[in-house]
Amino acid sequence: MASRSIQAAGSVVYRTTEFGQLRVCVIHRPRYNDWSFPKGKLDADESLIHAAVRETAEETGVHIVLQAPLARISYVLGADNSDAVVSNKKARTGVKKYVSYWIARDIPEHMLNARSASFGQIIHRTVNETDEIRWLSIDDALNLLTRADDKNILLDFSRRVSAHQQHSCTLIIARQASAISKKKWGGSSPSRPLSPLGAAQAHALVTELSCYMPHEIYTDTTVACQRTAEPWHNLTHLPVRALSHADESASKHSHRGSNATEHNPFVSQLEQTMENIMQSSLPCAALIVAKQHLSSTADFFSPLAADPTVSRELIQILRGKKALAPGQAVALTIESNPCTVTSVQKVEPIVF
Repeated sequence: MASRSIQAAGSVVYRTTEFGQLRVCVIHRPRYNDWSFPKGKLDADESLIHAAVRETAEETGVHIVLQAPLARISYVLGADNSDAVVSNKKARTGVKKYVSYWIARDIPEHMLNARSASFGQIIHRTVNETDEIRWLSIDDALNLLTRADDKNILLDFSRRVSAHQQHSCTLIIARQASAISKKKWGGSSPSRPLSPLGAAQAHALVTELSCYMPHEIYTDTTVACQRTAEPWHNLTHLPVRALSHADESASKHSHRGSNATEHNPFVSQLEQTMENIMQSSLPCAALIVAKQHLSSTADFFSPLAADPTVSRELIQILRGKKALAPGQAVALTIESNPCTVTSVQKVEPIVF
């Protein structure tokens, strides 16, 4: 029999005081009499990033946007007084629990309405579940946190703060949603609209984008790419900026090396777009890319990876074994000076 496991997600939420002092959010759970970070189990048909945002709001009342991912921890329920989950009055001890964490900050106030419309219902917890919230310095939080795993998560956060990584940019690269087949369409390929499934994929993508709340969105020039971005534009009223159209033959062979991308119009526009994003110090932006340009996108970003592991993961997601399905995305954490990709995470919207 396969061993059972539970997936959960949470966040280390930070704020900066008017005097420039950094504070992190910790909560007290009377049920376990412990101090920890906001976190919780995934609901049915829910992604990890959605659960991290939802659980934080439910347990603290703080609405957040995600930034860089932190470590993923695991522990056995019931061991060392860990939080055994009670079901039908029986503690599910011995079950392994995995918790993924993200750095997070308060959502900008002007984006709250868009979040509410796209995210779903937030039901705040009772005082029986979370009875106290404190905003503490890193040192004070380390002294207060109960579990060693939580302390390690905070130390990971502290190392990133020392490297100023809490000010990183998140770039969401999404593959366009499914278009009507060429056979059914009959017109030019770039003018194909979304299929009914593609429309559902585009709307599902909005829920995941709302966890990051991109401030700008750029699209390839195909109609399907523009329609993939349309639900987010309609929700936020943010402008959709078009990238130049690439030569498809150049894109198909761009994986052969950097020389193959030097005269690719798509790559040139991508480079200019990244310069604009980094110079604007945007906390988050999104890019909708046609399938035939994912390989060029991989070629552009993989040399910017902080280490070979990040580079391999990026290539696998953009053109390898983990390749994006229509409407799926990848979230890149990008540091400036120099421009470096420090983490890669696949984003898989749930389409009903």
